[in-house]
Amino acid sequence: MSRHRTVNVFLRGSLWWTWFYDHQGKKVRRSTRQKDRALALKAAELIQREHMKRAAEGPSITIEDALSQFLANVERKGREEATLEYYVRKCKPLLRVLGASTNILSLDLRVTNGYLDEREAEGVSRATIVKELVLLTMALRVAAKHGLYPRDPKLLMPFGTENSYVPRDRVLTENDYRQLRANIAPDRRMHLDLLTQCGMRAGEVERLRVGDVDVTNARLRAPGKKGRKDRAERWIPIPPDLEEALTEQLEGRKPDEALLAPWTNQRRALRTAAERVGIPPLSANDLRRSFATWLAERGVPEMITAALMGHANSGMVRRVYARIGDDAKRVAMATMPRFNVLGPPSSDTAPAPPTTPARNHSENTVTLIVHEGADATASCGRISTPRSTPRNDETPCFQGVSEVPRGGIEPSTRGFSIHCSTN
Repeated sequence: MSRHRTVNVFLRGSLWWTWFYDHQGKKVRRSTRQKDRALALKAAELIQREHMKRAAEGPSITIEDALSQFLANVERKGREEATLEYYVRKCKPLLRVLGASTNILSLDLRVTNGYLDEREAEGVSRATIVKELVLLTMALRVAAKHGLYPRDPKLLMPFGTENSYVPRDRVLTENDYRQLRANIAPDRRMHLDLLTQCGMRAGEVERLRVGDVDVTNARLRAPGKKGRKDRAERWIPIPPDLEEALTEQLEGRKPDEALLAPWTNQRRALRTAAERVGIPPLSANDLRRSFATWLAERGVPEMITAALMGHANSGMVRRVYARIGDDAKRVAMATMPRFNVLGPPSSDTAPAPPTTPARNHSENTVTLIVHEGADATASCGRISTPRSTPRNDETPCFQGVSEVPRGGIEPSTRGFSIHCSTN
């Protein structure tokens, strides 16, 4: 057997891995996803055979090359630096677990299911793993546009993960925000106010300039996203509470100066302040969600909220940001009409029973007398003597004598009409 067909396995942690040389003489390492050595040997032989077969199908690239190509494409589109950093973080576990030198043609549902199992064994949440796999499919779509991946990347997503995204619902109450603001550093309170009271993004606050604040018209210009200012740049009215504080920030400064110093330790500062207040940890986007929620609780239309937050439509406000709190729900329920559930029905508010208009007896009218009991009878053309226990006349459906036309109850039903002689 040649060296290409030799099965080599080694133990890494609790799982067996295999290594071999591909058709180009490069050393390839793969996880067999097995803890038993005998099963690992069989899996290693299958992995090696499939790798050689797919490598012969045509030119392709490694996972590392595909992810690098994707990141370069993101940078060319002018995305924010924070977005690029997010993608780089999600690439690291993909390269570590799947292998940087893995040929993208060797990826299939078995590989991604194994990735899901291994990451869950590391204690990673399902939502985080799905985001990593989605990033992988995005990179494969870019490779497909270059003719390097002939399959549908969506087929790699494990079953049950296609629609697993659940938006966060962390929202501050107004009292929590007041306490959080009191426990944050004084030089960071303006950052906090712009995020929570103006609904700005953290990147927009960092890019604010002195010239973006229009004191005369009590408004400020959110600079929008980097590279997409035409879509997100907008004017936001300044809340009355911030007018004086923002005016102080402008004194003796040039229009092109940054309005606020960069908040480099934002996550840690928010986490520390939340711990002091005794509330769960939160992020800058949770403050923005609180802004949308407070407006929704006050009945502000979603399109207005979307315009203030820099969204093209109200879809994101409805699905992701607006989260109605318990206090607003209680206020809404307090507006419900009152019903005396435990007491007797009030005669003052009870509706008057419907009255039956008087009719003249004619040969086409039959008078019915209905009595309680099994021996109830109906008299035709005359009124029978009532029983000792009469009906409750106050109940609309038991009004005593009622007149039914010979044609029957509408719609005409022959079985309800009563025949009698009128001679």
